[in-house]
Amino acid sequence: MCRDYLRVHPSEHHEIGRLGRHLPDFLRRHPAKERSDLGDLAELEWTRSLVFFEAKGEPVGREALSAIRPDEFTRARLRFVPALRLLSLAHPAHEPWLEAIRGGEAERATPARTELAVWRAGHEVYHAPLDRNEALALRAALDGATLLDVCARFAAVDEPVTAGFVALASWIDEGWVAGVEPAAFAGEAGGRPR
Repeated sequence: MCRDYLRVHPSEHHEIGRLGRHLPDFLRRHPAKERSDLGDLAELEWTRSLVFFEAKGEPVGREALSAIRPDEFTRARLRFVPALRLLSLAHPAHEPWLEAIRGGEAERATPARTELAVWRAGHEVYHAPLDRNEALALRAALDGATLLDVCARFAAVDEPVTAGFVALASWIDEGWVAGVEPAAFAGEAGGRPR
């Protein structure tokens, strides 16, 4: 597999650490008969590596939300730390990854649409699955949506206000949020924070 990969994707950079950046797509295009999940597993590993080397960001606490005036809240936007990614995978790659870390046999993951948040806190990299609504909300927030648009992603759940609050609070508590920007500073005329 390594020889086949290197024939298609020879080294393009003096840094050996970048050699595997095409491996997830390569594995998806050339899946092993017994392990169709390897592309997603490789993407999780690659993303964990990227996040580990990402620039350090200074997260804010919950007080950042309370500093926004009520009339600005719905138009405010979140700014995220650089060491955060959201993966959309065809398999729950975190399951065989965890089994392998525990020293067990990493069995193939059954296909199932999975959204994983990957982030760094200090010198540790973490990942966790998100439910569909939270993943949609986080994707919208990462793309620069207003808090109104972000919270609207929870409209289909039983208690949307509670679900939205719990998600926003957890993002802040995990250290994902680097700032809450009022509309005037968030580029309301089309600028998008990271």
